[in-house]
Amino acid sequence: MTTKKGNKELQLRDNWMEAASKVKSLEAFEKFYKKLCAHEHDYGTIVHAVSALGIAGCWLMEHSPQGGITGFQAGCVMWDLVRGWMPEYKDGHLKILDYDDLLWPQNLDRFQHIIPKEVAEELHKKAKKEVKEHKRGKDCSEAVYDHWVKIANSWLPDFITMRD
Repeated sequence: MTTKKGNKELQLRDNWMEAASKVKSLEAFEKFYKKLCAHEHDYGTIVHAVSALGIAGCWLMEHSPQGGITGFQAGCVMWDLVRGWMPEYKDGHLKILDYDDLLWPQNLDRFQHIIPKEVAEELHKKAKKEVKEHKRGKDCSEAVYDHWVKIANSWLPDFITMRD
């Protein structure tokens, strides 16, 4: 359930995202930047402002003389944004699902929990490192530590299938 403030914040975000998609020049980008900076931000709105400005920058480049990217290229931009903003994901194995893809039979494999053997092996190594670096119940919860131990010992949840 969202609060009135939450609804207001989401409306603000939606307005900023719509405005961001219309940025087609450096002048418009600068004006949008100044508008975002002039807003008195709180913990939630600053996040949406940062995102909106990033989106505006993407649209600015898209509307440049060399723009005109395809949907596939836009997907590459999205992953660059995820990995560039969150450096800890740089080498991570990530997946984003669009549940509307369930409407199309050719997309059903996207919803299977199949991971390559190399990914499973990396997870096992990372879990071993976590077990080695932490103390059960001291600097991490017992449940998390026990979970790491299982993964370190080559366990994977039942809903995940590993493939070669």
